Amino acid sequence: MPPSTWRTVAAQRHLHVNTLRCRIRRVEELTGGDLSQWSDRFDFQLALDLRRGGSGSAASSA
Repeated sequence: MPPSTWRTVAAQRHLHVNTLRCRIRRVEELTGGDLSQWSDRFDFQLALDLRRGGSGSAASSA
């Protein structure tokens, strides 16, 4: 992710940019996923949407 994107996402989440990076890295370590890969990002989004009741974009397009 470009540095400006990290800063934007961190600001939206009210996090320090290094905290965001550490949390993303930790999610990757725990799941074995690689969030730089489109297919892994899709899988994560689908799982989150299904957990929320299937009302998100990934679940509705599947």
